[in-house]
Amino acid sequence: MTKPNIKKVVKWLIILATTAWIISFLLQQPQQSWQALRNMDPVGLLVATILGIASLAHNAIIFHTLINRKEMALNKLEASSIFFNAQIAKNLPGRIWGIVYQLNHSSMEKTPKHHLVQANLEHMGLVLFGSSAFFIAFFALSASITAATVIFCLSMLAIIPIWQSVALYNVLNQLTARIPILRKYKDISFSPPSKNAVRKSILVHLSSWFFYAGAWYFLLDSINPVSLQATLQTLGAYTGAWIIGFLSFITPSGLGVRESAFVLISSHQSTLESLAFIAILSRLWLLFIEILLSLLFFALVSFYEKRSTSLR
Repeated sequence: MTKPNIKKVVKWLIILATTAWIISFLLQQPQQSWQALRNMDPVGLLVATILGIASLAHNAIIFHTLINRKEMALNKLEASSIFFNAQIAKNLPGRIWGIVYQLNHSSMEKTPKHHLVQANLEHMGLVLFGSSAFFIAFFALSASITAATVIFCLSMLAIIPIWQSVALYNVLNQLTARIPILRKYKDISFSPPSKNAVRKSILVHLSSWFFYAGAWYFLLDSINPVSLQATLQTLGAYTGAWIIGFLSFITPSGLGVRESAFVLISSHQSTLESLAFIAILSRLWLLFIEILLSLLFFALVSFYEKRSTSLR
């Protein structure tokens, strides 16, 4: 069996195992699962969703900042639309297809291909680095909230000189040239963004974490009353699980890998049933927010395009 076939078999085994685990969990404890859903505080869940939307919306601002070069003509609304549509593509078929979606659904006049690819890679790198820093500060070190916040913020500021390094982009150019699906885009060539773009992206990313932490607090509190310290530790564990799922590159959006990793990492914090419920709920909750934002910005772009056409 060739390596690609082995990878496909492993991917489907993990997906099927995860599906079986979820179904088994729901069938073994249908009353408890349904009761837990019914007992959730709807106001807390609504607040969590609003804060979650605000947190994820920060990513669209970062994406627009990173592709907004001198020759760009893409406004924030258009950038947000293609960003969140690509997020759905990354969740379903796999991460690389989100970039491919953007390359095939954008105007060359408005969005040069190399800027789209570079903005995606920079955004992924920023999120991955930020998630790693958050996991270390709030879970691995188990420091106080103040100390963990300071460590996290200083870690994010430390990547400024790395991000602006020419050597980093030379490596990116070499790596991208080896990705078969991107080879046909001959004009792809990366260069460091401006200092203002880097600083703004990091500040917006830091801001998104405050909204994200608040969203998780209200999400967990809607299930059972929880302290801020416990929320941050749980979020730290989930972030670590997200990193493992992201780096697995086996299943779409780390499906199954993330949930399993979260249960294992957090096994000392709560019962298996509670952790499994949180893992499944958070996956569906985040996917709902992404779909909602995708539909919202798609509708807004369509509305303004029709409006501008009718005014001509």
